[in-house]
Amino acid sequence: MPEMPGAKEVDDYIAGSTPIARPIEMTLRQLLKDTWPDANETVVNEVPTYQLQDKSVAYGVDNDKERVVVTLSETLPDKVISEADRMGYETDAQHLYVGYNQPVPLNMMRNLLTEL
Repeated sequence: MPEMPGAKEVDDYIAGSTPIARPIEMTLRQLLKDTWPDANETVVNEVPTYQLQDKSVAYGVDNDKERVVVTLSETLPDKVISEADRMGYETDAQHLYVGYNQPVPLNMMRNLLTEL
Protein backbone atom coordinates (compact mmCIF):
# COMPACT_ATOMS: atom_id res chain seq x y z
CA MET A 1 0.00 0.00 0.00
CA PRO A 2 1.54 3.34 -0.94
CA GLU A 3 2.34 5.56 1.99
CA MET A 4 2.34 9.31 2.35
CA PRO A 5 6.03 9.87 3.12
CA GLY A 6 6.55 11.88 6.23
CA ALA A 7 2.90 12.02 7.28
CA LYS A 8 2.91 12.38 11.03
CA GLU A 9 -0.69 13.53 11.43
CA VAL A 10 -3.88 12.18 9.87
CA ASP A 11 -4.59 15.57 8.28
CA ASP A 12 -1.21 15.40 6.53
CA TYR A 13 -1.89 11.87 5.30
CA ILE A 14 -5.27 12.81 3.84
CA ALA A 15 -3.90 16.01 2.29
CA GLY A 16 -1.18 13.99 0.57
CA SER A 17 -3.58 11.35 -0.74
CA THR A 18 -4.96 11.02 -4.23
CA PRO A 19 -7.85 13.53 -4.46
CA ILE A 20 -10.39 10.84 -5.40
CA ALA A 21 -9.54 8.89 -2.21
CA ARG A 22 -9.92 11.83 0.18
CA PRO A 23 -13.73 11.69 0.56
CA ILE A 24 -13.49 8.00 1.50
CA GLU A 25 -10.72 8.73 3.99
CA MET A 26 -12.61 11.64 5.53
CA THR A 27 -15.77 9.53 5.83
CA LEU A 28 -13.83 6.71 7.51
CA ARG A 29 -12.15 9.17 9.84
CA GLN A 30 -15.48 10.67 10.93
CA LEU A 31 -17.04 7.23 11.32
CA LEU A 32 -14.17 6.11 13.55
CA LYS A 33 -14.31 9.29 15.63
CA ASP A 34 -18.08 8.95 16.06
CA THR A 35 -18.07 5.23 16.81
CA TRP A 36 -14.87 5.11 18.88
CA PRO A 37 -14.79 8.58 20.49
CA ASP A 38 -12.15 7.48 23.02
CA ALA A 39 -9.81 6.01 20.41
CA ASN A 40 -6.32 7.36 19.99
CA GLU A 41 -5.94 8.78 16.48
CA THR A 42 -2.37 8.53 15.27
CA VAL A 43 -0.22 7.67 12.28
CA VAL A 44 1.47 4.27 12.58
CA ASN A 45 3.68 2.96 9.79
CA GLU A 46 2.67 6.11 7.91
CA VAL A 47 -1.08 5.28 7.80
CA PRO A 48 -3.95 6.64 9.91
CA THR A 49 -4.57 4.31 12.83
CA TYR A 50 -7.20 4.34 15.56
CA GLN A 51 -6.46 2.43 18.75
CA LEU A 52 -9.05 1.64 21.40
CA GLN A 53 -7.81 -0.55 24.23
CA ASP A 54 -6.36 -3.64 22.52
CA LYS A 55 -8.17 -3.08 19.18
CA SER A 56 -7.07 -1.06 16.20
CA VAL A 57 -8.30 0.02 12.78
CA ALA A 58 -6.14 1.60 10.10
CA TYR A 59 -6.80 2.74 6.57
CA GLY A 60 -4.58 3.58 3.65
CA VAL A 61 -4.70 4.36 -0.03
CA ASP A 62 -3.88 1.70 -2.62
CA ASN A 63 -3.61 3.74 -5.81
CA ASP A 64 -2.52 0.74 -7.90
CA LYS A 65 -5.87 -0.94 -7.28
CA GLU A 66 -7.83 2.33 -6.92
CA ARG A 67 -9.13 1.65 -3.44
CA VAL A 68 -8.81 2.45 0.24
CA VAL A 69 -7.83 -0.50 2.41
CA VAL A 70 -9.34 -0.74 5.89
CA THR A 71 -7.25 -2.98 8.16
CA LEU A 72 -8.54 -4.37 11.46
CA SER A 73 -6.57 -5.88 14.31
CA GLU A 74 -9.23 -8.60 14.51
CA THR A 75 -10.41 -11.13 11.95
CA LEU A 76 -13.55 -10.03 10.13
CA PRO A 77 -16.56 -12.06 11.28
CA ASP A 78 -18.07 -14.35 8.64
CA LYS A 79 -21.33 -12.38 8.69
CA VAL A 80 -19.44 -9.17 7.81
CA ILE A 81 -17.59 -10.93 4.99
CA SER A 82 -20.90 -12.25 3.63
CA GLU A 83 -22.58 -8.85 3.91
CA ALA A 84 -19.64 -7.10 2.25
CA ASP A 85 -19.68 -9.63 -0.57
CA ARG A 86 -23.42 -9.10 -1.11
CA MET A 87 -22.81 -5.35 -1.25
CA GLY A 88 -19.96 -5.69 -3.76
CA TYR A 89 -16.97 -5.06 -1.46
CA GLU A 90 -13.85 -7.17 -1.47
CA THR A 91 -12.55 -8.54 1.82
CA ASP A 92 -10.00 -10.91 3.24
CA ALA A 93 -9.32 -12.04 6.80
CA GLN A 94 -8.57 -8.59 8.25
CA HIS A 95 -9.28 -6.18 5.39
CA LEU A 96 -12.19 -4.43 3.77
CA TYR A 97 -11.48 -2.81 0.41
CA VAL A 98 -13.46 0.29 -0.58
CA GLY A 99 -13.06 1.12 -4.26
CA TYR A 100 -12.75 4.74 -5.27
CA ASN A 101 -16.12 4.37 -7.00
CA GLN A 102 -17.86 2.87 -3.94
CA PRO A 103 -19.46 4.58 -0.96
CA VAL A 104 -18.19 3.67 2.48
CA PRO A 105 -20.56 0.99 3.86
CA LEU A 106 -21.42 3.09 6.91
CA ASN A 107 -23.95 0.83 8.63
CA MET A 108 -21.85 -2.29 8.17
CA MET A 109 -18.71 -0.51 9.42
CA ARG A 110 -20.52 1.07 12.38
CA ASN A 111 -21.89 -2.34 13.42
CA LEU A 112 -18.48 -3.96 13.00
CA LEU A 113 -16.73 -1.31 15.08
CA THR A 114 -19.37 -1.56 17.80
CA GLU A 115 -18.92 -5.33 17.99
CA LEU A 116 -15.09 -5.32 18.09
